[in-house]
Amino acid sequence: MNNENYAIRGGKEGYDRLKILSKILEPTTGKLFKRLGIAPGMRCLDVGCGTGDVSRLLAWCVKDTGKVEGWDIDEYCIETARVEAAKKGFDQIEFRKLDILAVAGESKFDVVYARFLLSHLPDPEKVIKALRDHLRPNGLLILEDVEFRGHFCYPDFDAFRDYVNLYSKVVKLKGGNANIGIKLPRMLTDARFTNVGVKVYQHSALTGDVKLMAGLTLENIGDSLLAANIISEYELKDLIRKLNSYARHDNTLMSLPRIVQTWGNA
Repeated sequence: MNNENYAIRGGKEGYDRLKILSKILEPTTGKLFKRLGIAPGMRCLDVGCGTGDVSRLLAWCVKDTGKVEGWDIDEYCIETARVEAAKKGFDQIEFRKLDILAVAGESKFDVVYARFLLSHLPDPEKVIKALRDHLRPNGLLILEDVEFRGHFCYPDFDAFRDYVNLYSKVVKLKGGNANIGIKLPRMLTDARFTNVGVKVYQHSALTGDVKLMAGLTLENIGDSLLAANIISEYELKDLIRKLNSYARHDNTLMSLPRIVQTWGNA
């Protein structure tokens, strides 16, 4: 697993986009943790932790008696997340620049979590095995990922459809699957997890951050699109402009992709 698998920019620009997305998703991820009983004293691993927002959410659940590790391969994200956690007093979090496939499992975590990780990787089954290796017996694996084609907008808008298709195409070129979300429950069953559960949700809005994500995400996959000669620079800028213009109207409805939450015991 390396940065070449990711169609989306890393570094500060990627971090800034993830902060907005994390703010949108915090309520639904928080409800998931509550439903699954993430409790004080637990030891949790957040793989592909990005901004560290979910790591802090896990830390809030496990309190001072628990422990959270956040792993990511983006050094900017790790360093920035470390500083933010320290400022907010989350001493029970340790952020580490690590690749899940490069670290032998020690079966020491009660919970392993990953959001929007598997959709970018060429061998998700291998990653699920690696995640499982870090779980204690009967430990809980929690995954959240997208079905990108599940996007919608109203009124229908060609630029929005073009964006959805471009994202799916460039992720596929990088070896990933932008529609992996609906496969996750079956993947956990095939990997012999027990008590597998699933919940599907989707954010949509007439105003606010949800409507910013299409233009912002397209801008952040722009380098990958241009490098693959999928689109010209002029076409890219024009499409971003159209998406942002559409989003500014409060009588247009836009969604994020469908997001599948799934979980199971090792």
